[in-house]
Amino acid sequence: CGENAHFDECGHGACQPTCDNPAPFCTMQCIPSCQCDNGFVLHDGKCIAEDQCPDRKCPENSHFRQCGTCKRTCENPNPACTRECKPPGCHCDSGYLWKEERCIPRSQC
Repeated sequence: CGENAHFDECGHGACQPTCDNPAPFCTMQCIPSCQCDNGFVLHDGKCIAEDQCPDRKCPENSHFRQCGTCKRTCENPNPACTRECKPPGCHCDSGYLWKEERCIPRSQC
């Protein structure tokens, strides 16, 4: 295994934390494989510290969240959200809502 990784007889194979998905949902099957150490994620085939992941580019008036939430859209500006983390992604800044892959002022919906 490479740096910041270890061999695990009961690993998860390719299902392990990455920069794009730091908390994947994996099945409980054992696959002997190399796994990143705690606090590290897989990026371009190497295990790097999660805080070393490249910045995510988000559209104007939005920001990246590692622990995503449900998105507020023009069609559903006040969705019923749970406290569980959704996949990481871009979220509109305060006062903006998603419409057609970008964030627009709430007043323009």
